[in-house]
Parts: sequence; structure tokens; C-alpha cells
Amino acid sequence: MPRKKLDELAFTLRVYRESVQKLDYIAGANGRSRNSEINQAINQYIARYERENGPIERAEGDG
Repeated sequence: MPRKKLDELAFTLRVYRESVQKLDYIAGANGRSRNSEINQAINQYIARYERENGPIERAEGDG
């Protein structure tokens, strides 16, 4: 199901320069933007957590 623009949130994240440089390299190798690569990594992290611990139930309106 396509995501709505209203589902997107922006936030500030502090990251070491070397990590960002490596992230940019990986993103380029995968044909993605930095933002898309971060979203992919987060989704993989969540999926792994849910495989190991069960689904995370989220009430409507939770941030």
C-alpha cells in the first residue's frame, strides 16, 4: 500500500562524518539516495526485531 505524505516525519540525527561518508558510498552502490538508504536500513532493522520478538502493535496516533 502506498504511503501518504502525511505519514512522513522529519527529524534531526547526529552522525559521525565517517559514518555518513560510508553510508553515502553504500547508498550509491545500491542506487539510492542517502535518505532512501536510511529508510531501507530502518525497515530491515524493524523487520529483524519483529521476526525475533513478534509484531510491534502500534495504536493509531502513536508517534
